[in-house]
Amino acid sequence: MDLSPGPSTSIGPAKVDWTRYGKRYRSDWEHLPECEGWLVRALGGDPSKARCRLCRKEIRAHLGDIKKHARSDM
Repeated sequence: MDLSPGPSTSIGPAKVDWTRYGKRYRSDWEHLPECEGWLVRALGGDPSKARCRLCRKEIRAHLGDIKKHARSDM
């Protein structure tokens, strides 16, 4: 009987599969100080997208991506 660890055994923190968590646009983000005035829901009603009113760029509906865009030159 072989008791050596198989290929499924890993050392370190478990990887999280973030794709299973659906990211959706939240209208309350529009009221954040860094997003006020330019962040709107994406055209076409795609709940996984947001849009910049100033540069007309479509952004993933991930708060990190939205904050990164806010720091850009737009």
